[in-house]
Amino acid sequence: MLDGILDCHPHITKFLRAHLIDWLIQVCEVLPKEDSTLPFVAINIMDRFYKLNRQSQPAVEVQLTGLTGLFIASKYFEVTPIFMDQMVNEMCYDKFSHEQFLDRETALMSLLACEIDPPTHFDFVLLYFKLLRLHLQALKGPISKQSLNFLLTAEFFSSEYCKMVLADVTLMRVRPSMLSATGVAFGLMASYKHSLANLQKK
Repeated sequence: MLDGILDCHPHITKFLRAHLIDWLIQVCEVLPKEDSTLPFVAINIMDRFYKLNRQSQPAVEVQLTGLTGLFIASKYFEVTPIFMDQMVNEMCYDKFSHEQFLDRETALMSLLACEIDPPTHFDFVLLYFKLLRLHLQALKGPISKQSLNFLLTAEFFSSEYCKMVLADVTLMRVRPSMLSATGVAFGLMASYKHSLANLQKK
């Protein structure tokens, strides 16, 4: 739960943060990554940095902070992390130097006391769907292909919901477990409507 993320940073507006998050999510979608939690961890690192940092930060360095969060998250989660040259040359087109990335990484790790992976609302979504599958198995035995497809579709819609709410800084004050519960409800309803539409086509 993160409240007052930008209170000490008047130059960084909620719209600038939302724009950066939308861009970061697009970057993560084209990266050859294995872990789907990567953008959520990167944004969580960035948000906690701004919440804990009481010294006003310039708006021009928002991209640097977000990309450094992504860089740290990839080193923590990925077998083959993002390389520094890739960050400098391909993602920010030499807008920031290697030294600036290393300095920002040091600042982030120091301020966050190397706490990289607190649970995000997406982690709870994955947990809830895992528990839901286990509960269905306990009730009815092996899950049918149709039910499994329904749950996979619901999980996809829930993950998209999680990406959308990331951009709204006011929602970051809500507990991740509660925010993810609304995401699961949204995903199940969207999956139901999707299945219904497919049946009507037939």
